[in-house]
Amino acid sequence: MKSAFGLAGWLAASLAAGFIGSRYMPGAWYEALVKPAWTPPGWVFAPVWTVLYVLMGVAAWLVWSRVRFKGARVALSLFIVQLALNALWSYVFFGAHRIDLAFFEILVLWGVILIVTGLFRREVSAAGLLMLPYVFWVGFAAYLNFALCKGCSHMMSSMLPKRPMAWHERYPASYLVANPPPVVVCLSLTRYCL
Repeated sequence: MKSAFGLAGWLAASLAAGFIGSRYMPGAWYEALVKPAWTPPGWVFAPVWTVLYVLMGVAAWLVWSRVRFKGARVALSLFIVQLALNALWSYVFFGAHRIDLAFFEILVLWGVILIVTGLFRREVSAAGLLMLPYVFWVGFAAYLNFALCKGCSHMMSSMLPKRPMAWHERYPASYLVANPPPVVVCLSLTRYCL
């Protein structure tokens, strides 16, 4: 019974990362990007990611059921970290539209996934094998992210200022009055509280 609850917990954690990431959908912005011909069609992503999240959850459960959290603290902690990085990538790429930063973030994610896969394999070989489709898919996603960076470099360079902006140009007085930085708000409040 405890093992079934454990499986449900690890599956829930994995699927929760997918749910959080799915809050940031591709939309018209993504459709307008210059994509390589080998980009998978949009309908492929949801079923592939669902299967990957289930495989990840089962892999984590196999390790947890064998040695519990105490016996694989590093592996399972890094597993949770990679889930957070996985959800963060969706925000950076689809939410913030920062293809460039998303590329660097996915490289970190992929590195953590490789470490987790090796640590899982050391504990339970089947768990390491269950992580391999995820390793390959995120590697492919990183390559696609890179291709999108390369294909959209003209867009990203046009978003950069032609010359460095002075502080007062970036934040004119009218903007600062309407949107005071948090530190100004805190100092103002402390003045009235003292």
